[in-house]
Amino acid sequence: MGSWKITPLYFGYTSGTNPAGKEFGIPWLGFYLTDGQHKVLCDTGVKDGFFVNGKSPFGYPSDGGEEYVLKRLSEIGIAADQIDLIIYTHFHWDHAGNCHLFPQATHLFQDAEWKELLDPLPSMQFLRVYDQRVIGEFEKLSCQRVSGDVKLLNGLELFQAPGHSAGGQCLRISTAKGIYLIAGDLFNTYFMAYPEITEWTLLDGKRIPLDPEVKKFAFANFIITVYDHYAWYRSQYRMKAMVEGPEFLIPSHDASLIGKTFG
Repeated sequence: MGSWKITPLYFGYTSGTNPAGKEFGIPWLGFYLTDGQHKVLCDTGVKDGFFVNGKSPFGYPSDGGEEYVLKRLSEIGIAADQIDLIIYTHFHWDHAGNCHLFPQATHLFQDAEWKELLDPLPSMQFLRVYDQRVIGEFEKLSCQRVSGDVKLLNGLELFQAPGHSAGGQCLRISTAKGIYLIAGDLFNTYFMAYPEITEWTLLDGKRIPLDPEVKKFAFANFIITVYDHYAWYRSQYRMKAMVEGPEFLIPSHDASLIGKTFG
């Protein structure tokens, strides 16, 4: 087993009630990884100025930005200039907004994702799934494009997992407690990966029954951002087979992850 540890970082949120009046809350998350030697960040949250009147593209109250990122890192004793490597699960606005905070790091992403950021489909432009303000900032940084599955530092592996985006990728991490998978938006919550789950966590940490209307609402809002449904499901099947069970899968937007450490 490896020696990596994984710390989810809370980079902001969207919250409100769905059309049926049911409460929901979704965090924007990044993940700090270290093996005691390397310092790695997976995803960088939302860029300042993206939200219009404090609302997400879906119209719900939201917040995020570089202050969240720097504060969360500071809380675990890490400065932005200490990060060696940043891995992007994909380039959607809630995952890649703050690359500029890490000019000293290497920024790693799939070549297919870079090309989609440069030239998104019309439907992606309509939904504002990309914040193209980051293009010029990435061009000033030390970037490493990859294509397909890649072994990185000892105990870290990347697996391309298209569907939600062309260059989506998952990160498999070897720890003392087992092999974990950061799923990106292949699975944004645990109940998206494991439909049998009957509870979920609100942003305040409260565990409540998973109302069928909330589940339906969450799926409906997420599915419209999937550009290739066939590729999405194929990637899901492949990635779920790589973990021993739900406890080793780390989705991208599940509030139950806040405050935890894995490995």
